[in-house]
Amino acid sequence: MEKIMDWLKTYPKWGDGEITVDCLSPEPGSAALYRQGLQETERKSDVLGNLTIGYQCRFLLRRMAFPGDLWLEDFQKWVQLQSAQGLAPSIGDVPAREQIRAESGKLVEVSQPGTGVYQVTLVVDFIKIYEEKDHGEN
Repeated sequence: MEKIMDWLKTYPKWGDGEITVDCLSPEPGSAALYRQGLQETERKSDVLGNLTIGYQCRFLLRRMAFPGDLWLEDFQKWVQLQSAQGLAPSIGDVPAREQIRAESGKLVEVSQPGTGVYQVTLVVDFIKIYEEKDHGEN
């Protein structure tokens, strides 16, 4: 999670707003990352007993911003470009098969004074490889 948070701060239009976990501050520019869970998407084993597991991890990113701050669409495009260029953080064991997407960005709440809560879902697909000795019986 820390890798993802550090990477998000490299977005050129992020500013100096803080990212917290599971709690959004009412200050404009603040953001919070909420864990949405990990799901197994594929499982393969080879003749040597090695196991390859595909995972999908989801995060909800919420950011407090002024309604005129049109960062959301630009941010989603930035995430896609970072992933396509291999600049997003590597989480799994096969970097060439990793992908991070930013989906379903929208304004979810209008607050006072003139701010809004925007949210986007970050979807991370990655592969972990477990060699037979890592999961075999002793």
